[in-house]
Parts: sequence; C-alpha cells; structure tokens
Amino acid sequence: MPKPVDPEPRGRFDPSRRLQRKSDFDRVFREGVRARTAHLQCVAAGRVGPSRVGLAIGAGAGGAPARVRLKRLVRAAFRSSVAARPAWREAGIDLVVSIRQPWPEADLRQLGAELELAIDEVTRRAAARRGSRPRSNP
Repeated sequence: MPKPVDPEPRGRFDPSRRLQRKSDFDRVFREGVRARTAHLQCVAAGRVGPSRVGLAIGAGAGGAPARVRLKRLVRAAFRSSVAARPAWREAGIDLVVSIRQPWPEADLRQLGAELELAIDEVTRRAAARRGSRPRSNP
C-alpha cells in the first residue's frame, strides 16, 4: 500500500499556497473582507484554486528580530489552523495576515487562537458577501 504524500513536507508551504506577487496582495486588499482581533488583521478574497496565505508584517510590529519571530509564529499558527480545517484548504480564499501593533509577548497558543477567530470571521463575512448582491467593478 503506497504511503500518503504530505502536501506540505516539513511544515512548509508549497509556493502555490503562498501569496507572492504584489498584484495578488493588492487584489486581496482591494476586494477582500476584513476582520480584526486585538493584535491581528486578516483580509480575505475569493479566488479560483486552492487557498493561499500571505503575510504583511510591517515595521509597526517591532524591529527586524521581532518581525521575523512574529512571521514564524503566524506561519506555524496558520499551518495548525488549516490542519484543523481541511475543507478550508481547497475553499479558494486568498488570506493576508498582518500584525496591528507590537506584540513582544506573543506565543503560538495566543496567536493561534486569535488567528482562528479572524479566519472564522472573514470566512463568515465572505459567505455573507457572496449571498448578497454582487459588486460591480468600477
């Protein structure tokens, strides 16, 4: 019996699961729905294909070592959130996660809880938007 293939070996995101181009980030910020928690902001926009994630951790989150640490924590929290919601992986959503303020005491458990709240909220808002009248493009 063949061994199942891990879609994200060693906990890494396949490049097709990451937002990488500025145009992708711009589209999500322009068209997406937003949700905020005490420390995070998530913006999500629909797409055709598997869900992807992008990080926008600016200088407001602290110095370079603090930003690198927060990015690492957000990626780990996102991996565990997606593992808990396998249907979300194929839902066709681009998600941008940003840190709203410095958060030096952040740990994986806290960040994971806030990220799950934000993902649930943007998913709910996106579903409500799809059920409403479609927006026209200017």
